[in-house]
Amino acid sequence: MKPINQLLSESSPNLSHLVQRSRQFQQLARLLQKDLPVQCHIINIKKSEIVVHVPNATIATYLRFQTPTLIATWQHYPLFSELQVIKIRVRFPVSLSSQQKVLPKRSMTTQTAQYLIETANTITHPQLKACLLKLSRHQGEIDKGCK
Repeated sequence: MKPINQLLSESSPNLSHLVQRSRQFQQLARLLQKDLPVQCHIINIKKSEIVVHVPNATIATYLRFQTPTLIATWQHYPLFSELQVIKIRVRFPVSLSSQQKVLPKRSMTTQTAQYLIETANTITHPQLKACLLKLSRHQGEIDKGCK
């Protein structure tokens, strides 16, 4: 088994490409930290394009307005001399989207169920009518399976 330093120093095209991409990501991350006061994640780097994920629309809008300035600034670095486009995508943090929220149990009064039945009886659309009738039978639980 070879040490990691020896593997990195050998002339393996795949490994050297991977190391080069890793260095690009590291350099760009340092540039972003310096140029932007927000948490951004670099998803992809190509010669003329960088894809950035941001946590919310406000930061995305700010970054879109700053894109021409950032491109001009970053083109001064040899690594990004061919940069033409910064694509910005809003991606919510994984920790927030993966958490399951416990919702309070919803309840429906008998009066509300009666209103649903009366409304369903006046509707001609068969699927909507079926969903309203089904919903009226689930006092306390709301069925998400109506289609």
